[in-house]
Amino acid sequence: MTSVTDTSISVPLWFERFYDSVYFWTAVGAGSLLIAVSVILVCRLWYETKEAQRFLADKEDAEREKEELSI
Repeated sequence: MTSVTDTSISVPLWFERFYDSVYFWTAVGAGSLLIAVSVILVCRLWYETKEAQRFLADKEDAEREKEELSI
């Protein structure tokens, strides 16, 4: 098994330069931010969907009770 700190692994020179550059860390930061925003949006959409389902169920119950009282 190869260790992460093993220095015998060779990588291309362009990758070393890219890894050491600000562009790589900017891309990592932007990707992390994009993932966080996506998770927040998905959670918000899920919550809003559940609230809409609850609202519709309450409305149906109220209409059913109103219909039963009018009979």
